[in-house]
Amino acid sequence: MANNNAGRVFGHIPSQIFKDRAELAEAAHIKPLGQPHNGPDVESNILCLCPNHHVLFDNGGFTIADDLSLVGIEGELKAVKRHKIDLEFIQYHREHYQV
Repeated sequence: MANNNAGRVFGHIPSQIFKDRAELAEAAHIKPLGQPHNGPDVESNILCLCPNHHVLFDNGGFTIADDLSLVGIEGELKAVKRHKIDLEFIQYHREHYQV
């Protein structure tokens, strides 16, 4: 992650956190699927992340505040209007993966 784009956050569809000019993006569930979390596979429970930020997010390297600011890393989540992120999932992630 040591490059000029490290920590850069910007939005597309769905809302994204990944490096500028990223060529690979992954769907990251905010509230994880399966046991014990049982998060739903719906758009309001998904962020589009580069592989590095996906691993960080899944392992509590950062989380997201209710105002969609990032906690634990620099940058911001820029959500697009038509991608509604359910705050219930954001709060669940924060409670279970506190930075």
